[in-house]
Amino acid sequence: MDASLGSASLKMVGSLILVLGLIISLFYLLKRLKIKSLSSHNYPEMRLIGMLNLAPKRAIALVEILDQWLVVGIGPDNISFLSRLDRPSGEDNPEEGSPERMEKVKR
Repeated sequence: MDASLGSASLKMVGSLILVLGLIISLFYLLKRLKIKSLSSHNYPEMRLIGMLNLAPKRAIALVEILDQWLVVGIGPDNISFLSRLDRPSGEDNPEEGSPERMEKVKR
């Protein structure tokens, strides 16, 4: 009776190790094959210029799309269009997300 219990326990531990190894290897494989999210490589005509946090889940963002800047309000449930600005002349490549950049835009 002890021999069959020992072999059954050994089979169960072996199966557990096999299943866990399969799960870990599938996770690693999916992580390596992950499709890149929305980034500047996929959408070079759209980028975030800056963001100003107003409250824990509320912010105002300045987004460049083509040659226009959009000011959008970001809340916990939605994104609202606030204003549209023309891209200032002489702004070829502003530093993205810098606080100094947002201060210049706010004025």
